[in-house]
Amino acid sequence: MSDNEEQADDPGVQRGRKRCRDPVNWKQNIAKRQRNRGEAYVSRTTGRHVPARCVGAPCRDGCFDKITWPIVDLLHSNFWQIGDFALQNSFLQKHVAQLPVKRRRPVQNTNVARRRSATLQYTLSHGQTSYTLCKTGFLSILRISEARVKTAMLSMTTTGSPRGDLRGQHPPGNMVSHEVVNRVLQHILSFPSVSSHYTRAKSLHMRYLEEDLNIRKLYRLYILWMEEHYSNEKRVKLSFYRKKFRGFNLGFKPPMTDTCTRCDTFKMAIEKANPDAKAELGENNEKRLDLARRGQRLMKRSGADVNSSVRCICIDLQLTLPVPRMSTNVAYYKRKLWMYNLCIQ
Repeated sequence: MSDNEEQADDPGVQRGRKRCRDPVNWKQNIAKRQRNRGEAYVSRTTGRHVPARCVGAPCRDGCFDKITWPIVDLLHSNFWQIGDFALQNSFLQKHVAQLPVKRRRPVQNTNVARRRSATLQYTLSHGQTSYTLCKTGFLSILRISEARVKTAMLSMTTTGSPRGDLRGQHPPGNMVSHEVVNRVLQHILSFPSVSSHYTRAKSLHMRYLEEDLNIRKLYRLYILWMEEHYSNEKRVKLSFYRKKFRGFNLGFKPPMTDTCTRCDTFKMAIEKANPDAKAELGENNEKRLDLARRGQRLMKRSGADVNSSVRCICIDLQLTLPVPRMSTNVAYYKRKLWMYNLCIQ
């Protein structure tokens, strides 16, 4: 198994550079929680400000006087403190009962269908006392609509048990199947990648592809790869491929940061040392850096010297070059040779 595949399978490894999902702080979820608690919120659909829920006007049947205002306020606040749409539906289902119609008036036209098959009885309880209310008083105390009650009653199963909220639970019709997604991930992981030699301590899981690659080239290679191996399967769009690629710690150009082992050792020692030892380590590190600066100044003076008896030689190992250097899709699945170019100037 390659390093990329181990990285993808390890759940403890941060896989991508994209921002972590934070559904709790999404604006639509914040507005949804505020709405379920009866608080003021801004509608994500219309953009208008919706005021907080409060107790409505008293009914003409004297239900508020029967319960008294302190209990009315307590019932109202307790209902909205539930804060969950499904649990609030369970509350309504418990306090609204369907009863058969007790009395029907005679109908002259027998062809007209009867409008009601049952009567709803509304009750609220406080302590050991249960209050029977009219529909207007019940809706006014909880400050809900008649449609909300009908929705709660229709969500009950035939056995009387409540049913969860199914809104937003249906998958979209254009959802990409797991097989197609796995093909995309398989193609991305098939490219050989290397880790950074100098910044491995800073970016432990970051890996790099060929410098002459980019996401558009990878996508074109993906289309050719699908036509060759899975010609009958569905292809994804470039935007979807780019989204999945960003789920991995992959880059195209290694960072141009060159640090030595002694620099990294001093840095880690200074971070973990106590205050007294930090001062001593910092002084030793500064002496070492001053020696390196003197060497750099000597190199600059030697390079600028016009004396014919002085010769300045620069030796440098350039970037390793892959052989062969080709952008065809077949070359990326083969093991490559690496050429080390040592320059003496």
